[in-house]
Amino acid sequence: MGLRFTELVWVNKKRYRIWAYVPQKRIDESRRRKAFLTEIDELEKAIKAGEQVHAFFVGAYPLRSTVENRDGSQFEVYRAELSSIDHLSLVFAEPNQR
Repeated sequence: MGLRFTELVWVNKKRYRIWAYVPQKRIDESRRRKAFLTEIDELEKAIKAGEQVHAFFVGAYPLRSTVENRDGSQFEVYRAELSSIDHLSLVFAEPNQR
């Protein structure tokens, strides 16, 4: 399962997209599987409602990686592969409150 963050980050005067990736096997094997999937459902609802959501990585560090498009062009992103679903924390805010 992948999460793509809408806000870009600046690193060395360049903007990068942030991705967090949790392998499906880790989700399926987790004791928190149901709770995590419920949080992901809430995340989708919050985004559709215009709520601001803050995500925190715990014990996971995004690394810059190169992604190749179907047309052969490339771009760079920061990716964090989470070794546990416990390493992602979501905080929901009311719409338009920052």
